[in-house]
Amino acid sequence: MAESGARWAAVVVNYEAGPLLTECVRSVLADTSAGPVELVVVDNGSTDGSVAAARAEVPGLRVVTAPGNVGYARAANLGAAATTAPVVAVLNPD
Repeated sequence: MAESGARWAAVVVNYEAGPLLTECVRSVLADTSAGPVELVVVDNGSTDGSVAAARAEVPGLRVVTAPGNVGYARAANLGAAATTAPVVAVLNPD
């Protein structure tokens, strides 16, 4: 989810996280202590349905699909590049 004018962004790198991805996304969106968040999930080629489940639970979820499992660092960089916020936090779903 992109929050226009957000002061910070969260990039969640996902690979086969199962239901933990949805839990993580909901947790990030629920914490407004730092203001609105620009949330981006980067999927590293998951086949477990975690992204579809998260999208079903969180309409409008912004997902960047990596070209396969490109590794954590490259996926984090893809997510950071997709944000506009001046501060970016990179998270694991677990």
